[in-house]
Amino acid sequence: MLTDLDLQVRLYSREASLGNNSIMFTEYLPSPVVFIGPSGEDSLLVYTYDNILYHYIINSSQPQITLVPVGQIAFNGIVRAPTRVRSISWVLPEEQMRELSIPEQLFGHSLTANRQW
Repeated sequence: MLTDLDLQVRLYSREASLGNNSIMFTEYLPSPVVFIGPSGEDSLLVYTYDNILYHYIINSSQPQITLVPVGQIAFNGIVRAPTRVRSISWVLPEEQMRELSIPEQLFGHSLTANRQW
């Protein structure tokens, strides 16, 4: 049985082993992860079993690396079977990239989900 402690995204150093002593940052999630992947150079997308896409900025400017939550979007009524999603991405037209420079503004403008049937 899963507990809240099992539903995590963990960040590790490239130079360290993948042990509990070398965890650099932990983000707790309310639901199991279906897909996790990069978005651009400094963002991470996490899509979960409860049909929610979480967007994080990877903040490495501080002494300790962190994931900064930027936003989330629910796909209820759009994606019927979250476990069938194989990838998900965030795509913006170039003109919106120039107009919108704040990540919180960018997030709400364009999301695409890819499914395998």
